[in-house]
Amino acid sequence: MRRAFCWSSLLLIFAAVALIATPALAQNPTGALTGFVTGPDGAALTGVTVTATSPQMQGAKVVTTDPSGSYKLTFIPPGQYQVTYRLKGFNTSTREVRISAALSTTSDLQMTQQ
Repeated sequence: MRRAFCWSSLLLIFAAVALIATPALAQNPTGALTGFVTGPDGAALTGVTVTATSPQMQGAKVVTTDPSGSYKLTFIPPGQYQVTYRLKGFNTSTREVRISAALSTTSDLQMTQQ
């Protein structure tokens, strides 16, 4: 009887901790920026340097596009960002993007040749 009481008490404590901890783990105070970069003909551009800067963030977040032209910047604090796209032979493009907490913002771009 005492042993059953001990196990049921432990199970109850475990369940209570799990219920309390789950909402805390689900909170995501940052956002993400994703997108595709293409050339004038609509073909994917590989190796485009995508840079996001903002006063809300120390330094810059930098990634390059993959062979499908896609990119993803993660763990970005919410706020207004200046996003710059650079690739040799193409005009550099800059745009303003708003990042929200727990959301993924999409910013696709078609670059023009120099």
